[in-house]
Amino acid sequence: MSDIEVHPRGLQVLEFVDQYCSANSFCPDLREIMIGIGVASVSVVSYFVKPLLNDGMLDCLILPSGSMAPRTLHLTDLGMEMLEKSKKEGCE
Repeated sequence: MSDIEVHPRGLQVLEFVDQYCSANSFCPDLREIMIGIGVASVSVVSYFVKPLLNDGMLDCLILPSGSMAPRTLHLTDLGMEMLEKSKKEGCE
């Protein structure tokens, strides 16, 4: 895990998804993430979500069409570890 570098916006995505899922008992969609982290478009959110998916920090259900199923984006154990690590480093 220590070899993985996460962009600060990626960490914002992880934190937002974690907080949203905890508060609402379901996962956010990309537009809600867009609003929550303060970016201008869903494509920017997608730009930061894709590496998190590829690195195994986020997971989602993929439809047969190849697109993400709505409201299935969630943190994995690795994503939770990365989020906790960034919080600890922020406190030091």
